Formats: sequence, structure tokens, C-alpha cells
Amino acid sequence: MEKRGNVVADQNANSGSDQQFRMLQLIYFAILFSLVTYLVTGFLLRPTRLPPWGMKTVATLIQAFYFLSAGLIALIFLVRRKIYRGSPTAQLSPEEASKQIGFYRNGHVLIYVLCEAIGLIGLILLFMAGSIQHFVNLILVSFILLVVLYPRKMTVNNL
Repeated sequence: MEKRGNVVADQNANSGSDQQFRMLQLIYFAILFSLVTYLVTGFLLRPTRLPPWGMKTVATLIQAFYFLSAGLIALIFLVRRKIYRGSPTAQLSPEEASKQIGFYRNGHVLIYVLCEAIGLIGLILLFMAGSIQHFVNLILVSFILLVVLYPRKMTVNNL
């Protein structure tokens, strides 16, 4: 009898994880769409003149935004490492499984938002510094990170 209860709990956890995974995919594709929107917006509205401040200020601004982007990339991989850390062989109660699935979902949403932030930094840099090259570089970094960090299917065993 007790085994039946665990099987039902595992099925409920797996159906909950499937639902959460579909939601993650929806968020993932929405963020990819937003990056495409940033790209189109950047090319349509790119500045045609140099910024009013000096080139030294622009160079400092570009350098600061690249350091900020590098920090975000490091944070992304730290969060990812934290998400996938755990003991996959441990038997989890339904409450613990639900908590782990929520942790997994929230971690991935944070990762995607940080990836999008890198693209947004590129768009801001385009309008502040007038450099299409740096804009494209940061958008590409954001796209590559999102492709590399596509979510794995959640199961109670791989959390």
C-alpha cells in the first residue's frame, strides 16, 4: 500500500515537473524573441552621429559595460552550477520534490533574465556609444549563452 502512495507521489511530481518544464520553455522562447526584438530595434534606430561626449568617455563606457557583461556571465554559470548540484540518487518526499522543482525553475528563469540583460546592455551601449559592433557582439554573446543553457528536462531523479 505504501508503495502505491509513492508511485502516485512520483507521478504527481513528474507531471508537475513536465508542466514547469513547458513553462520554462515558454519563458526561454519569449526571451529569445526579445533578443531578436532588441536586434531589430538596434538596427532600425541606430544612431547616425557620434555621441556628444569625447572618445575617451565612450571607450571607458564600453569597457565598463564589457566588465559588467563578464560579471553577468560568471554569475550565470554560478547559478547554473548551484541548480544542478544535488544528490540524484536520494529519495525525495513529494514536498521536497516540489521544492526542488521550484528551485530548478526559478534558477533557470534567473539565468535567462541575466542572459537577456547582456543583450540589453548591448542595446544601451549602442545608443550611448553609437557602436554597432559592440551591440552585435553582446547580442551574439546573449544568444550563444541562451543556446548553450537550454533547459534540461526536469525529473525528480536528476535534480
